[in-house]
Amino acid sequence: MKFQPTTISLLITGAFFLCGPLGRTTQAQTLLNGTNTLGSSDAPAVAADDVSVAYTVTQSGDVYTYDYTVYAPGSASVSSFNIGFNASSANANSVSGGLLGQEIDGIGVDWFLSVPTGGNSGTLSFQSDEAPGWGNANANGNPSAPAPWASTSSGGEQLPMPIPEPATSSLLAMALLALPFQFKRHNIERKED
Repeated sequence: MKFQPTTISLLITGAFFLCGPLGRTTQAQTLLNGTNTLGSSDAPAVAADDVSVAYTVTQSGDVYTYDYTVYAPGSASVSSFNIGFNASSANANSVSGGLLGQEIDGIGVDWFLSVPTGGNSGTLSFQSDEAPGWGNANANGNPSAPAPWASTSSGGEQLPMPIPEPATSSLLAMALLALPFQFKRHNIERKED
C-alpha cells in the first residue's frame, strides 16, 4: 500500500489534534491569577477612588472560567461592574454573582452590585469557549465627589477577558473546507490507475 504525502500529512494533523486540543484532560488548570487597578475618572483623579479587581482564569477542557472580585475604594461604593468584549462571538454564558443581578449583552457582561465603601463584591463569574486576552473593564459607584463616580481602564489597568482569534478560526475553517476536494482528487487518481 502506497501512502501519498497528503495522506501522511492528514495522519500527522489527526495525531496532533488527538494528542493536543482533543486529548485534553478535564482537570481544571489556572491560567491567570492577579490583581489590577481601575483608576478613578474623578477630575482631578483621586487615588482613594481607585478600584482593585482580583481575577482568576481557569481552563477545564475547552471551557474557560473567568472570576473577578471587585474591592470598593475607601471613599466610594460600587454599584456596577462591566467586562467589555463581544460576548456573542466569545459565547459567554453561565454568569453568576452580583447581589442585584447580572446580564450578558453584545458588549460584555454586566453585574449589578451593592458593595459598600471598603467592601468587596464576592466572586463575579462567567464561562466562555474563548481563551483570555486583555481588555477594558469599568466600575461605577454611588455618588461621590464629583457624582456619579466611575472608573477608567486603559493600558496596564486592563483585565483578562475572552478574545476570539479570527485568524486561527479562519485557518481551521479553510483546512476543513479543503478536505473534501483532497479526497475527491484522490478518488479521481485512483480511478485513472
